Amino acid sequence: MLERASARWSRRRTLGSSDLGDSEILHVAELPPYELGLPYGRRSLQQLCDHLIARRVVKHLSREHLRRILKKGGSACSGSSASCSVMTPSG
Repeated sequence: MLERASARWSRRRTLGSSDLGDSEILHVAELPPYELGLPYGRRSLQQLCDHLIARRVVKHLSREHLRRILKKGGSACSGSSASCSVMTPSG
């Protein structure tokens, strides 16, 4: 029984992000949404998750796991549990 649970846990871990994926996630999170061609200046964690999945950085990603990655990586967005605002260019 324990082996079965352990195998399920290890399989679940490999389906998520890796350290290489984490660095890509942090890179995308630091970019303002308008530089990625997104139509907003403030994005939610769910919008960031959706964008990362669409770009195929990860196969799937929960908001909570994304929040943990951002917090661990020291992202400017990590203090927020719901959204990240960035300065938009005026002009």
